[in-house]
Amino acid sequence: MNKNLLIVFVCIIFVAILLLSSKLADDKYHLRDPRIKPSSKLELSQKKTVLSFMPNWYSGAQFSGYYYAEHYKIYESFNLDVNILRFDNDYDVLGHLIAGELDVAVMSMNYFADACKQTDQIVVLAAIFQYEPSVFIVKENSGIECPTDFKEKKIICKNKDWKRMIYRIISTAGLDSSQVELVYGQNDLAAFTSGDIDIWAGYAHNEPVEFDMAGIETSNIYAYDYGVINYEGLLVTTRDLLEHNSDAVESFLSASMIGWDNSIKNPELTLKAIQCFDSSISISFQRQSLAKIVPFIHTGEKPLGCVDISRWNSLMGENGLEDESYLAIDLINKIHSKQY
Repeated sequence: MNKNLLIVFVCIIFVAILLLSSKLADDKYHLRDPRIKPSSKLELSQKKTVLSFMPNWYSGAQFSGYYYAEHYKIYESFNLDVNILRFDNDYDVLGHLIAGELDVAVMSMNYFADACKQTDQIVVLAAIFQYEPSVFIVKENSGIECPTDFKEKKIICKNKDWKRMIYRIISTAGLDSSQVELVYGQNDLAAFTSGDIDIWAGYAHNEPVEFDMAGIETSNIYAYDYGVINYEGLLVTTRDLLEHNSDAVESFLSASMIGWDNSIKNPELTLKAIQCFDSSISISFQRQSLAKIVPFIHTGEKPLGCVDISRWNSLMGENGLEDESYLAIDLINKIHSKQY
């Protein structure tokens, strides 16, 4: 055999071995998980249950558990075919849920409370964020250290959820809406760096990372330090789906919690899953984002995604909705008894 051909052949074999090793390394993390029972030949021959799922923001670490479950075939092991949709700000999440055109969605606490005032047909399956991740970002040495200092300052306001959050925060300092200036529709961080905006309202795993990577020194004022104890990242479905296809809903929740558990334990594999979903994202950014986000999701005190009834009732009561029926409590208790 020609020497050059032999070298090419050996190189091809070597690359094939590397690719196979990588695949096996990826697979072992979920195949060895005792909570995942490999599908039988009968189950594999049956048609998978197709579910559509809509996150409530653009691709990123805040949805890593779902990406992990999809990429490493955890959903498939539960005989599910989950279609993770790409976020669209104009997409009517509630309308599509009620119409049966969407099966599961992520909602903020405020969005969910507002939705419950329009319909009683939605229920919460889990709360991924145990602590409110909202943060108010100010420049280092700006003199802004707490909500009292927000007086007469310009604050970015992205949508009505943020408007509510901002007014809630300034109320803790005895301020009202007339004492701050909200600047709407801005997503360009340059407005902050140039000084046109005094305070940037964002999430702990997002804008602070962007500023840090850009070498801009900032300080963070966390909403939860001022009494905002919202659950966030609510996993929501309809009563109709829960009633008529409870097995699929339970399977989705189980697989998702396993995905979240593994994504926290295996950050580098998680980054691969995120990038496979959206190749345009920055891995270095997502690595830092993931590290920032975990403390808000997994405190070590309770199972992932859990919802405390008394705390939930208090939050719903703040919105005039004092009804536990908005929680799929039996399913929640069943899933969390497995200690995901």
